[in-house]
Amino acid sequence: MPGVPDGADRKTVCAAYAKVEGEAGAKFLTMVQKLPEAIAEPLKAGPAVAELKAALKEYQAGLSAEAARSADGQLRAAIQADAATIGKAVANIELAGDDVTKALAALNTPEFQRLGEGVKALCEK
Repeated sequence: MPGVPDGADRKTVCAAYAKVEGEAGAKFLTMVQKLPEAIAEPLKAGPAVAELKAALKEYQAGLSAEAARSADGQLRAAIQADAATIGKAVANIELAGDDVTKALAALNTPEFQRLGEGVKALCEK
């Protein structure tokens, strides 16, 4: 996959990716910590799942923006793969409705657990 002509170089995109990942990771961690409480108190389930979806969508949008500006085709493809993995998780969470256990299951996939590995390998080159 080609990169964007006159796009940002690998170092710039990798730094921006790390920033997006760090910010999203902090929000995501906060959300995941709320989920056990939402399992115990069903009235909190809907809002907790909605907040989780919103955090993941924001993460996906941030990654997509970085992929869109990468001059490096390999890096662009790896970031797009991460964004697609997040998109799949969001779709599965939407199917879960307010079921927190099913929402968590959407995150416990091999693909989601490997999120970022390809990008990090390219950024370390």
